Amino acid sequence: MFERGQGESETLKAALRQWEFERSEPPGYERVRRRVAASRSPLERRRRTARQSLRLAAALGRAQLRVVPWLVVPLALLTATFAALVARFFSVTMGPNAAVGGFASLALFGVNLTVTTALSRIRQDAVALATPLGPSAVVLARVAAVLALDAATGLLGAAAAATWGTADVFGPILAGWLVPMAAVAGTVAFLSIWVAPWAGVVVGLAVSAVVGPSSSPLGLGPSGSLQEAITPLGVVALGLALIACAAFSAPRAVASSRDG
Repeated sequence: MFERGQGESETLKAALRQWEFERSEPPGYERVRRRVAASRSPLERRRRTARQSLRLAAALGRAQLRVVPWLVVPLALLTATFAALVARFFSVTMGPNAAVGGFASLALFGVNLTVTTALSRIRQDAVALATPLGPSAVVLARVAAVLALDAATGLLGAAAAATWGTADVFGPILAGWLVPMAAVAGTVAFLSIWVAPWAGVVVGLAVSAVVGPSSSPLGLGPSGSLQEAITPLGVVALGLALIACAAFSAPRAVASSRDG
């Protein structure tokens, strides 16, 4: 008897709940809109702090140094050594201005070779295709890592040249190749990705003659140097813009090679 009464009570409660559910009205549009607007979207991600972004960029740069062809390191060391020797030879035979131009020419040629080597297989690079950050981040990190390597070896070469008798032009030697370095790297990177590595090497040599110091043996003289026309700061800005253009256009280059 008790079990029967309890069963009837549960049936009655279930019927009441069903009746209330059927009589209840659905929430209005405004109520739903406010609730959706107040809730956090699952697609939203927390913005990284500046410290986290720097750590991520450093980690990506270190990873790229392990991925790029091993030939980059000896190329950077060899060109920096020859640049120091050429600067010493020119300072003795032709004067300090020729030493600045000679060192810049060899150092920029080293940048040309190292960037071309680092990006020579970017279209077939599995890392560039598989990384969640995309080819743009890979190219940007790879160029930055290679330029950091070139800058380190170039500083050692400039220091060696200064100890061999060109200490009075140590500052101009540094500026002679550091200022146009980004412009050469950006041009070489863009052509290596979109055209072919050999095109980057050839055009990179021509760009070195245009953006390098006017005293460079490859230069076009004071009237032909781009630094005389748009100032050294303008050359640096142009180089950074070229690197950004190469990096942000890399996904299309990779996609076009994959489709082809």
